[in-house]
Amino acid sequence: MTGRTAATLAGRLAAIAPHLPDALLPRPAYQAARTAAGLLPEAASRFFGLECGLGAGAERLGFLACVSRGEGAALARTPIPPALDDAGARTWAALRRFAAEWDRPGSPHHRSVLNLWLEFDLEGAAVCRTPSAFLGARGVLGADQKPAAHLLAGRLEELTRSRLAPGTRACLARCLAPLPAGAGIFQAGLMSSRTPSALRICVTGLRHQDIVPYARAAGWPGDSARAGRLVAGAGAATDRIDVDLDLTEEVGPTLGLELSFVPKRRPGREPRWARLVDELVRTGLSTRPAGDALLGFAGHDRIEPSPAAGPGGRIEVLARGLNHLKLTLRPDGGCSAKAYLSVRHLSWPADRVTG
Repeated sequence: MTGRTAATLAGRLAAIAPHLPDALLPRPAYQAARTAAGLLPEAASRFFGLECGLGAGAERLGFLACVSRGEGAALARTPIPPALDDAGARTWAALRRFAAEWDRPGSPHHRSVLNLWLEFDLEGAAVCRTPSAFLGARGVLGADQKPAAHLLAGRLEELTRSRLAPGTRACLARCLAPLPAGAGIFQAGLMSSRTPSALRICVTGLRHQDIVPYARAAGWPGDSARAGRLVAGAGAATDRIDVDLDLTEEVGPTLGLELSFVPKRRPGREPRWARLVDELVRTGLSTRPAGDALLGFAGHDRIEPSPAAGPGGRIEVLARGLNHLKLTLRPDGGCSAKAYLSVRHLSWPADRVTG
């Protein structure tokens, strides 16, 4: 392993490669993910993930990295990838400037931004080296916070060094207005690698029965009956459903439903994951090999070299888990399923590590 690979997330991804069979992440996509991971230093993220398709058809996959507060300085020093177009170079330069400011105690970003997610699209063996960037707010931004749309839009503009179109700002405000008490936006980002580019918002805290009425009130133009059946089926199997909407001047026709359990536990400790996967296989949204690989992904790998630990010592590990599943209802009425795998660099007591 080269010094460069060891210093980037590519080395961390290589460590978990034996747990990524082709049914979960085809080899060309894995190689593209390695390329994306090689763009970020280990010091910039102790939490990364993979977006994996579960069905038989081709899907856009992804490599994702979470930059937490305190890791911004490492991102700010990250070299801008070579051979980018002008827009890509500007995006990376803006990310570096934002990260440097966010890492500074006392700055507005330091107080209001919890984390920054970078998502790299994988298309076959190719990777888009200009990531989409998502801001995680400290707390959720709900309808009871009148300046929430302005605050969020301003942070995103500072992140990307570009102006949101007035129509997109207005659409964001319309999406905040019908949020019921206790619900709000917890992530928002510009899908800069997509055409057309859109602002994606991720809404949490909705009761299952409020999801479709909220989406309609926000302006989602899709099939409410189809969405209602999906929510009813998912709601019977999961504790939590978060909602993803794509915004331009209007809310786009694609609806994302992120499914997870509270608390989040790996499949070996949460039997409902297996029942949910069985249902996806039954309805044709997942192949059986992909479902089995998904349920077998969780575990841990000891980071080597790792210091010897005596009594009371600690060991560095990569903890593999399943963050959530996502159902996407497309404009044509079709539906697809993806899994979002998580990998965390953790420090565990030595007596907890068995392998």
